[in-house]
Amino acid sequence: MTEDQKIVIDTGTYKTSVGFAGGDVPIGHFATRLGRYSNADLDEENKKKYFIGKEAQEKRAILKLSWPLEHGIITNWDYMEKIWNHSFEEILKANPKEHPVHLSEAPLNSKINREKIAQIMFETFNVPATYLSNKAVLSLYAAGRGSGIIIDLGYDCTYAVPIYEGYALPFATRRMDLGGKQITDQLMKVMDENRENSALQNLPIYDQREVTNGIKEKFCYVALDFDRELTESLQSMSKYQKNYELKDGQIVTIKNERFRAPEILFKPSLFGTQQISLDQLVLNSINTCDIDIRNDLLCNIVVVGGTSMLKGLETRLELQVKTKLSQNRRVRVIANPGRKDFSWVGGSILASLSTFQDRWFSSEEYQENGASMIHKKCF
Repeated sequence: MTEDQKIVIDTGTYKTSVGFAGGDVPIGHFATRLGRYSNADLDEENKKKYFIGKEAQEKRAILKLSWPLEHGIITNWDYMEKIWNHSFEEILKANPKEHPVHLSEAPLNSKINREKIAQIMFETFNVPATYLSNKAVLSLYAAGRGSGIIIDLGYDCTYAVPIYEGYALPFATRRMDLGGKQITDQLMKVMDENRENSALQNLPIYDQREVTNGIKEKFCYVALDFDRELTESLQSMSKYQKNYELKDGQIVTIKNERFRAPEILFKPSLFGTQQISLDQLVLNSINTCDIDIRNDLLCNIVVVGGTSMLKGLETRLELQVKTKLSQNRRVRVIANPGRKDFSWVGGSILASLSTFQDRWFSSEEYQENGASMIHKKCF
């Protein structure tokens, strides 16, 4: 490791990825959550202790877990500092004083938040330089495109961000508050209806959630035709059955819940939520853009994020968008391999470019101009 290596951090509501610029993949991932002892009777020393990532997960039965981000936006700055410190010290084993730090940010991140990030980077971690980039723009870099619309399916929300010639269009950026968390919630609900799954229902609630999330990632998919799939499953349920083994050897069974839970993305009203559907989110964003670029956007709908890994999602989304347009409109949804890490990969690419090096926001510029300079340097 040399002093001119640039650190790249991509922090999402659910997961943080860290590494060095120029790398193909992050060096490490960990859950963006922090745990403290929940016992109020502890002494002051233990009250101050906190656990991050895997350690917080392992001790979750005795900890109060907190997430410092909501919808990709930082809401707890004290905890966020600890997440960044964990990235530097525990994952990268690097001194932030010696490395420029590239950070991703959620679309529509506020000016106040951007300035706060700059302040912490320079005053708490004493970095020599930093830079903030829109997650969606980074993802499009990683996809090898200059224009398109990024559909970032995250933990607790989904963003639709149109980008033209490398620049995000904030006036057309849209968000719906549906993501992986809501699918897991729905999966827990429908699996609870299955009386065969007492092994799951007897677990503590925090273990139920972890197991259900694992089942979702392994077995869930998006049906191309939900109504037809549902009818077929009711006629032959065993065809859809999968078994998930718990650590103690007990078996949890999942059947048509595999595609029923993810349907919340396309038919949210069936599940009692007022959110719009994923395909309508895409069209609302594109139709807000200039008419001259809409066809380009329709041909470059790029899905990214952890929830985009659901099998069948890109095919269903393309079909749904086509259905709502005239027959002669061309639509293409792109789902690249490795897309769940695209915002980190894009940051790695950008921060390593020789043409990018004069764009860093330096500590000297911060001392001279203050945190508001971040808006002129990072756009």
